[in-house]
Formats: sequence, C-alpha cells, structure tokens
Amino acid sequence: MKVDVFDPVIGDEVRRNGRRVIYLDQNMWIRLSQAVLTPDRVVPSELPAALRLIDLAESGKVILPLSGAHWFETMRAYGQRRVDLAALMMRLSRGWVLRDPLLV
Repeated sequence: MKVDVFDPVIGDEVRRNGRRVIYLDQNMWIRLSQAVLTPDRVVPSELPAALRLIDLAESGKVILPLSGAHWFETMRAYGQRRVDLAALMMRLSRGWVLRDPLLV
C-alpha cells in the first residue's frame, strides 16, 4: 500500500499535484467495499463506476480523503465487515485525511 506522507516543507498543494479530491460519504465507502468483496450486492449499473473510482484511487490519480466521521461510522460495523471496510478505506485514502475545520 502506498501512502502519501505529509511534508510541511512542500505543503499539501504541491503534494496534491493537481489531483482531484473526492470526498465520499460513508455509504459510498461501503459501496466501494461491496464492489470489491461482494459485487453481487452492488446495483449492476453502479458497479463499473465503483470499480473505476477504485482504480483511479489506487493509481494515485484522485485523492479520497478520510475524516474522523468515517472512523466513527466504521466503528458501528462488527467483525470481518469492519476490518474489510477499514482496510479498503486506508488503502484507497493513501493517508489523506481532512483537517479539523476549526483548526483551518
């Protein structure tokens, strides 16, 4: 798994390198997880888009940041489902997180 590590010298704008940042609500993270693990549970018309977004994130062409809310909502899942979802979120986010708006 590749992680984009923050470097305060170059900053986020340079590190972002013009890539689009796409924020996903938790239900979309779940959809991406289903696309990988249980594709039969994804609406057939949505599966190609989910797989394409996964490919774009894994190849580093887009950024899918995580927020504290994502982790809070992931805690509600149990067992292997939570492990699989959290692992996919970490893999696709590549270490990108949203900053606390009160600190920005």
